[in-house]
Amino acid sequence: MGTGRIIVESGGDKRLFETLIPLLVPSTDMKRRPEFEDEVKKTGRPAAIQRYVNQAGDVLARKHLLAVDLDDDSPDTLLQAVKDVARKSGFDEDVATKGLIKGLGLPGDEFLKGYGVTSFAIEDYLFKLVMDPEVFEILKKAERIKVSFDVVSRKVTAIREKLVDNGIEVSRSKHLLKIFQVASGWLVGPGELASRIIEKAPGKKLEEVFEGVSPVLREWLK
Repeated sequence: MGTGRIIVESGGDKRLFETLIPLLVPSTDMKRRPEFEDEVKKTGRPAAIQRYVNQAGDVLARKHLLAVDLDDDSPDTLLQAVKDVARKSGFDEDVATKGLIKGLGLPGDEFLKGYGVTSFAIEDYLFKLVMDPEVFEILKKAERIKVSFDVVSRKVTAIREKLVDNGIEVSRSKHLLKIFQVASGWLVGPGELASRIIEKAPGKKLEEVFEGVSPVLREWLK
């Protein structure tokens, strides 16, 4: 039996899922091995959707998982966006969407709303994790962060407000993660940051934050 693939927006997202899946889905629940595209040569959500649609004629299409940022969409409008691309590409809409489609991000989350997040993406989960006091303390010890959670929290809020007051948009968790890095002094690349957060966060915290993602991964890995 073929396995199907996870289709994501970037190499960084691929690395995140490679780290996350074994932590969220017990090996006993994995009926098949997770596989990804060999290489993401063209990044971004439109490119990922197009790659997903282009495989509509593949007999494995129903086994593929498209995991992309919601951005300003809802799950329903994301599905419609995929159908629109399929139609424009000459594919049957229903056939092109037989696989699993998961919009990443946390619309409606009150914590993120408090930080002015209005466009939702995979970084939502990461920002919620680093701003959890329990997770932060683990990261502080492991990564030798020298400032306290209270100091970082105040700095994140202050820097964000200063940027907004100066007309700079801070509407995505990606922006807030960069502010967090400045506030904490933990300066690593985005891909490395994501992997380290996920690897070090307690399992129960991962389950809480990725609550809407776990069922999709479990379904896909059946």
